[in-house]
Amino acid sequence: MSGFSTGALAAALCLAALATATPARAAPPAGHSVTRAQSASIQRGMAQAEVRERLGPPAKVLQFPTRAGQTWVYTVLGSADPRTLEIDFTPIGMVSAVTERVVESN
Repeated sequence: MSGFSTGALAAALCLAALATATPARAAPPAGHSVTRAQSASIQRGMAQAEVRERLGPPAKVLQFPTRAGQTWVYTVLGSADPRTLEIDFTPIGMVSAVTERVVESN
């Protein structure tokens, strides 16, 4: 034999099989900027935790006096015009509105 016990060889083969069978989980996005595809993946009713998992932390968190929940703002990449993605949340942290806006230059 080559110095491996049958048990050690079986364990090594099992670990190798698990490594190839288990899909690698991608690192969460860095945040602040998102692609148009990421922007399109956000839907009403999603929880803040799910949005953060998909997009990472926002560039800005706004609290408007006329709204009960927060608004998260991201920069949208891959557009001819500079754009922002604004995600409004209810007071309990669910997406209530998703708006992509062209940033007006002064």
